[in-house]
Amino acid sequence: MRKIFTSILLAASIIGANAQFLQKLNNLDIFNHLGVGVGVGTTGISVEAGTTITPWVQFRMGADIMPNFKLKTDLDLEEYGVTSYNYGNRPMLHNIDIEGKLTNTLGHFLFDVYPFTHKSSFHVTVGGYFGKDQLIRAYNTSGQEELKDVWMFNHRQGQYAGVPDSEGKIGAALGNYFIEPDRNGNLDASIRVNNFRPYVGLGFGRIVPKSRINCLFDLGVQFWGRPQIWNDTDHVRLTEEGADGSDGGVIKVISKISVYPVINIRIVGRIL
Repeated sequence: MRKIFTSILLAASIIGANAQFLQKLNNLDIFNHLGVGVGVGTTGISVEAGTTITPWVQFRMGADIMPNFKLKTDLDLEEYGVTSYNYGNRPMLHNIDIEGKLTNTLGHFLFDVYPFTHKSSFHVTVGGYFGKDQLIRAYNTSGQEELKDVWMFNHRQGQYAGVPDSEGKIGAALGNYFIEPDRNGNLDASIRVNNFRPYVGLGFGRIVPKSRINCLFDLGVQFWGRPQIWNDTDHVRLTEEGADGSDGGVIKVISKISVYPVINIRIVGRIL
């Protein structure tokens, strides 16, 4: 009987201690509230959920869905090192219709730190965005037959078997990058950045607001590294070759940018 009574007292003391500990956690706002948010910004349409870690730190994670933006333009076939046109039916300069598609849909996790007071809405944020390394994809929507002939010339096949290698190649210039078609007449290139992109920023608001519904504003940057231009038909990274493309300078500009500005505004609500 004494052992049973002692066991009951021990169990009661443990439960009491745990209850006090849980109450302290509740008083400190540690993982005891949940909020959700939806918003728009330079990362697209964002949906996220988060929780309190302490009165001074909140954690959130979610997804950023970029609408399927497409841009249509045209490029000229250009000769890279070719000195004459005396090779049978080798194609002359020809406009190729190009379509570009933005593919920047990401996930994210962020820690909001409130340095001044737990009642303040100002926060400093650190975290990261992650997703596919492909940022923009560009591909041709016309000229497949001409580009098949270009591939044969570049690889010295068929009627071009006797063309000396010194005559160079033909392809399209994307900014400063020279891209060749594949044997099926396809041009397929992409701009790629890091899969994981660290983020720092600041803002106002909380994913778990004090009131039931409020706003959350973020301003910061993703560090996505030096962009790379890839020929996706051959799965090779391109290097700058002094080409002067007719893409309006878009590729030239994007290929030099290593950070991406993030501006988001969200409607947030506390659900727990």
